[in-house]
Amino acid sequence: MTSKTFCPVPFVHFYHRGHSVGKVCCMADKKLMHHTSASETWTKSRLKNIRKDMLDNKSVADCLTCYKTEDAGGISDRQYYINKYKNIKCKCVQ
Repeated sequence: MTSKTFCPVPFVHFYHRGHSVGKVCCMADKKLMHHTSASETWTKSRLKNIRKDMLDNKSVADCLTCYKTEDAGGISDRQYYINKYKNIKCKCVQ
């Protein structure tokens, strides 16, 4: 996949720290929500919209840390996870 915005992370996990913080990943710039369970966070429409935007090749504001790292010539977590999951087939991207 050659997308500059797609990341597999929102499709396979998210960062959840107890009941206080839920984010797309540990590098995300924004919190998804406060005071919700992991299952509530996973099914929230905001996370679903993030996944849809990635599939539609749209930039996601939560992912600016990775985009900036790549623009500066570094290797982002997004690129790390693309490589890590490159051989796993996912119904969401077929």
